[in-house]
Amino acid sequence: MAYVSRLRIHNPDPAQVVACELTLIDGVGTEAGQSLAVRLRPRVTEIVDLNDLPSLATGAYAGYLDCSHAVSTVLIYGEPGDRIYTAYAGTDEQQTSREWQVLEVHTGSGNSEFASSIIVQNAGAEPNDLTIRFLSRRDGSLIHTISLSGLPSWSATKADLVDFPALAEHETVRAEVASSGPSAVLVFHHDVGGDNDGSAFRFPRAAFVPSHTTATRFAYPAMLVNYQDLNTTFQVLGLGSEPVRLSVEYPGFGTQEWELTPGRVTTIGRPAFMPKGSYVASVVITASHPIAMQAYTRHTNGSIAVLTATEQAGTKVSAPLVLRRRDGFSSMVTCQNLGDQATEVIFEHVGRFARIKYAEPGHSITRHMAQENLLPNNYDGTMVIRAEQPIKCVVAQLRDPPADEAAGAAVLSEAAEVRSLLVYEGLATP
Repeated sequence: MAYVSRLRIHNPDPAQVVACELTLIDGVGTEAGQSLAVRLRPRVTEIVDLNDLPSLATGAYAGYLDCSHAVSTVLIYGEPGDRIYTAYAGTDEQQTSREWQVLEVHTGSGNSEFASSIIVQNAGAEPNDLTIRFLSRRDGSLIHTISLSGLPSWSATKADLVDFPALAEHETVRAEVASSGPSAVLVFHHDVGGDNDGSAFRFPRAAFVPSHTTATRFAYPAMLVNYQDLNTTFQVLGLGSEPVRLSVEYPGFGTQEWELTPGRVTTIGRPAFMPKGSYVASVVITASHPIAMQAYTRHTNGSIAVLTATEQAGTKVSAPLVLRRRDGFSSMVTCQNLGDQATEVIFEHVGRFARIKYAEPGHSITRHMAQENLLPNNYDGTMVIRAEQPIKCVVAQLRDPPADEAAGAAVLSEAAEVRSLLVYEGLATP
């Protein structure tokens, strides 16, 4: 068994036709066949499935998507057909970096829940030199270093943590990725072990872009508190050699103060002053020095979803994958008001209808498609979200009860719009 990926591209513009070109790159930096042209009429979604390209050899490819105007995208990993294991929104060319922070990766050793892989794509026109340093999550001490020289332009390389004996004494570590030129990074968490048929295939439990934004303020719209047996915690790393004072505001509930030890990853969960219950909350974190942050959402069955906190926000964002009771998933769209005034937030189901909700500054509002009776079962569509104040939105694909443990219970991606996209090793054929 092998997973395949489908790149979903949505044109959110009501009048403009968008022309996109997808270039596939193999492991040695050579273009694989001809570039694929995709033309999107206004408000139309197209799905690129490499299984539809019979001339393409079996394998995994990095990719580069270049569009004439802004689009919204999500890359879905699953079995041939429609089943989803995980998904991520990719990295815009403007969001590439030379330094990346991965706050938790799993070695597959001992009682480790998962085995992780770090994929790095050269996002520039010149060869790239890479260094990945694995460090203790407790004190930042160096455990192991790997280096690679001359990664070809636009191609990708993968580091499987199970391949490094030096990491075997640790169940989890953190990683720092440095490159001589611009790069994009993707992290996979896989099941430990192989498939039931004895193959080496492992279910991908989470795929996420780690942190390259180091700022002193982060906001996160969708902290789940026992919501469909899902709970969100935040992993925070203070950068530099000085202690970091942290103020964590839970709008509508209260504020908690922390002091971060340099080099140590701190996990922040639901404070005692927040009720237990079952609900969705928002978070605003302010730090005295730059930090990196990732949000981890876990199900009681052990599955995991990860989304890195960024400071991306706008008055219009797009969600290219919105489901209602389709293949076992229903979408939940959560938007946080990052402005200083209350605002109306318009959730438009493209080609159907719109809902309007009201959000106070710092607060989030949530729409769960399973509860939207105007949408039919088996619905597969897109959403455009608008507000007068800047908003940040997260789309969660939640398993319809009962959760299918093999496929995971939640898939997270950020609603955004980009003109270019780096898709790492993710485009695969079985």
